[in-house]
Amino acid sequence: MARVVRVGGLCCLLLGFLLQACTPPVRQYGLTQQKLTCDQANSYSYRTLQGMGFAITALEPAQVGRPGKIQGWRDERGDTQSVTVAITCDAGTTDIDASEDNRFLGQVDFKRAFFLAFTGMAVQSVVIETAAREEAQRPLERKTQKGLRVLMEPVAGLGAKVDFDIDLAAGKILPVRVTINNATARTYALDPADIVLIRQDGTRVQTLPVD
Repeated sequence: MARVVRVGGLCCLLLGFLLQACTPPVRQYGLTQQKLTCDQANSYSYRTLQGMGFAITALEPAQVGRPGKIQGWRDERGDTQSVTVAITCDAGTTDIDASEDNRFLGQVDFKRAFFLAFTGMAVQSVVIETAAREEAQRPLERKTQKGLRVLMEPVAGLGAKVDFDIDLAAGKILPVRVTINNATARTYALDPADIVLIRQDGTRVQTLPVD
């Protein structure tokens, strides 16, 4: 009887080792309890997938109390690689889980690549935002860049859902992000009605009313 017990214990022990060996080492590339807002998590995840060469096929921004996800695909050595990034956030922290669709094992390669790209994107964004904030707080005579700078960026496709609560692409509306940096002593006024889009054929497209 004692021999049977020992054999059973050994079998259980070996089974435990086999189960551990089958579990991919992905925890080290987890993005849990991140000190990010929902908006930051949505934006960084979207830009990370884009930077990795994925075409975004679905995007539901996360909000406090409402999980979100971003899905995309790319051609990987002749095969289609489909991935999903699940985002869960609350008032203080955010969990981000990136995984390949329809694949149980072998997740570590994508998780590692996403982890490195995401953290690099987050650090770069913080550096840029901090530098811009410090520059904005300097007196005019101490600013490193002077003059009026206007940056206009069309936000095509599902990426608009990162900034807006509605799917503008479905309504065939192209939003344009306008960033203005006024490092002058003058005060300028911007009238959205004066912003126009010019097609490749030279046709002018008037903006929609703000209301």
